[in-house]
Amino acid sequence: MFRLFVYGSLKRGLEYHDRFCSGAEDITQATLHGKLFHLEEGYPGLILPESTILAHGCTDYLRDLEIQDQHNALSPLPETPPADTQCVHGELMHFPNPIDSLPAIDWLEEFTPGEPSPYQRVLTTIMADHRPLAAWTYIATDLAMPNAIPVPNGNWTGPPSS
Repeated sequence: MFRLFVYGSLKRGLEYHDRFCSGAEDITQATLHGKLFHLEEGYPGLILPESTILAHGCTDYLRDLEIQDQHNALSPLPETPPADTQCVHGELMHFPNPIDSLPAIDWLEEFTPGEPSPYQRVLTTIMADHRPLAAWTYIATDLAMPNAIPVPNGNWTGPPSS
């Protein structure tokens, strides 16, 4: 199963969940450590310390699944939160076939491997069911960050009220 941690508009009940995540077979609450921001466009952006990024995604989704599984076979994955981060709340989604689901989500996130884009898909450690797992998530790049506003509680529920 391809694991994807989502923290914004792809979560259940939010704008893009039904359209892009209906292929998820299992969805559970999860967290990771990073910094969460409201972006100018009305969406969230996540920043992770470079030391927590296990791999960078590509368009070979089966290779990305293999890399994820290799990291999950290692024991143990790091659990200690990096300094200067917050607990970011989201959902861990399990997709049975990443070839069916990930191209559309990569498109939504404007992720194009090897080219400048607002988001990158990376493998990192998340906590789900009280255990660490390697899972993919989207992080914001410098292209997405002008005028970003921190989300103090690490739980994005929509754009900030004016």
